[in-house]
Amino acid sequence: MSIIEFYSGFPRRFPRYEAKQVVAGGALPLIQLNPRHVSLARIAAGRYDSYLRNYARAVRDFRCRVVLSFGHEMNGSWYSWGRPQTSPATFIAAWRHIYRFFRREHVRNVTWSWDPDHVWQRDHGGSWASQWWPGAAYVDWIGIDGYQRPGETFNSIFAKQLANIRSFTDKPVFIAETGAQPGTQQPSQISGLFSALRRYNLAGLIWFDINRKEPWRLEGHPAALAAYHKAAATIGQ
Repeated sequence: MSIIEFYSGFPRRFPRYEAKQVVAGGALPLIQLNPRHVSLARIAAGRYDSYLRNYARAVRDFRCRVVLSFGHEMNGSWYSWGRPQTSPATFIAAWRHIYRFFRREHVRNVTWSWDPDHVWQRDHGGSWASQWWPGAAYVDWIGIDGYQRPGETFNSIFAKQLANIRSFTDKPVFIAETGAQPGTQQPSQISGLFSALRRYNLAGLIWFDINRKEPWRLEGHPAALAAYHKAAATIGQ
């Protein structure tokens, strides 16, 4: 594994212990900062600058490279940092404020990952990623979240949002959260997921190895696990 992703609340302290564990295992930590019950307008206005200063300095002093993402799946309606509670303009202002704050603190070991969800249909609570784009100067990577359930394919889940993203940036894109629901189609969906990395020129994927809402973990599903091992072995070939 080259990247291990985990989640941390905003405003909680930099999770140095967890990040150190990831680095010790030879991987890159990707930290999702989730601003639950926090006003993004207040972040943009500087009300959390003391916290940001401490966090930025802790990341800088960590010295190892860290990937940071703020307010993932912002284009959906299921988190407080997305619609209707937060407008795209407010999200963008908060993202840019955080980015600039890290720059002022001379933090050079952060890769910024902006991570929208695949859902774009308004009747499903989604919107186009382009509405939430902070700008190329404020983003290094783009992660996109999406999961496959029975009857779904990579194209049916990701194609339209990926096309929207590619319409405004050529930054590296990867799948930041994904999984396939257990069932007879799971092995073929996993194979299709990996083959799509090449087809769409994606940088990689992160499997959501947590049983939440659905049993996404592969343990206990031999056919799916075998399909995953076989597909993963082809990466880089």
